[in-house]
Amino acid sequence: MPEIRKVEPKSAFKVFALTGGLLGLLYALFAIAVMEILMQTGGVYTSLRGFDLALGVGAIVLFPLAVGGAFGLIGFIGAIAYNFSAKKVGGLRVHTEIIEAPRKARK
Repeated sequence: MPEIRKVEPKSAFKVFALTGGLLGLLYALFAIAVMEILMQTGGVYTSLRGFDLALGVGAIVLFPLAVGGAFGLIGFIGAIAYNFSAKKVGGLRVHTEIIEAPRKARK
């Protein structure tokens, strides 16, 4: 049974940062859509005088970067903690199975 004994922190950072950035972008787009709907129905839209554009662009750019950075840091620290634990008690055991692709029928 294969065992994962070590996770490279740099690799974990990349995967977690990309995942967090994409999730942050989706959340920012959703939040902007909801904000636009609420501002139009509440009559606040005209009182912002262009500030909504800066707010929206800031949310689309800055929020995914912040979330991606936070996720990356968590992944990096998590990989270091996993490597420490794996040295003490062993790594994760993974059950794998080799499945062969079905062969195409010959004519």
